[in-house]
Amino acid sequence: MKYFTKEWYALMQSLDYCICKKPIADKEYSDDDIRALYDRELKREIAREKRAHDAPPEFVPYDLDGDVDLDDFVMFDAQTGNLKKFESVEQIRAAYEEEKAAAMKEYEERPPFDPTETIEMFKRRYEGGLEHELDRLPEWAKTVVDVRLAALGYFTKSVYDKLKAEAKANEREFKRINLAAKKALSAQAEKLPERITGEFGFHDAEVVEYCESGGDISMLLRLCCACFDGETPYERVVFKNARITECDGLPLGDDEFSCWLFDELYYEDGKIEAHMMFATSQGLSYLTVLCDDITFQKNVVYEDAD
Repeated sequence: MKYFTKEWYALMQSLDYCICKKPIADKEYSDDDIRALYDRELKREIAREKRAHDAPPEFVPYDLDGDVDLDDFVMFDAQTGNLKKFESVEQIRAAYEEEKAAAMKEYEERPPFDPTETIEMFKRRYEGGLEHELDRLPEWAKTVVDVRLAALGYFTKSVYDKLKAEAKANEREFKRINLAAKKALSAQAEKLPERITGEFGFHDAEVVEYCESGGDISMLLRLCCACFDGETPYERVVFKNARITECDGLPLGDDEFSCWLFDELYYEDGKIEAHMMFATSQGLSYLTVLCDDITFQKNVVYEDAD
């Protein structure tokens, strides 16, 4: 990878250290101080959940009286788990009214608010924060952040300001890389056929099969998408007459899981160079393939699918 590297990926995770955090006064916080903050935040959480519990459902109004493109509307079939297209405006209107009626019925028949689940979820979230809040912070912060405060949504003011400034610097560098990538990859895309550039790119797709055979490399992917009847979420991408030029772990070797994250395409001297980065059970990994062509097969029937 030339742009969407592991370092770039780490930078992307460091764009806002202070998200969902508030600054609090610089001082040493005792166990009693933390308990008071915990109780205050829990009280606020219960109040928010009660407001949500008591708020009637809201519905986005649709204008179905003018020209309506039926392709703009789809419905989810709970029985098949697939998407379905509407056949008429009347069918859209009926489904909309049915959804509203069901939501109102559920709201009107809701039980009295019980904070028990909110209290338990808040406790579990706090305990998870104690374990993981420091993971995404820079090394210097791990030695000065009070993890108890962080788990409750706070950084001390001096730490908050420093993390905010560092995150802004990270964002500037992230944008610089993205701009350079867009310029370079757009220039490369002009050298490639649209049938490849229009199809290549499978962010968040799960690799379910990887195969090297007859000089080709193929991957069967489970796309992150919903399907209409007659479609499947599986697509096979094949790199024709391929040679691996960079690899620090195949996308599906002994790993239990592999997810396609980012990719780059280049065309030089009559060859296509495909750069890919995957999230695997062992961490991030690169795979770069030099090939003559890339083909795609959609709606593959995968026999091992659940």
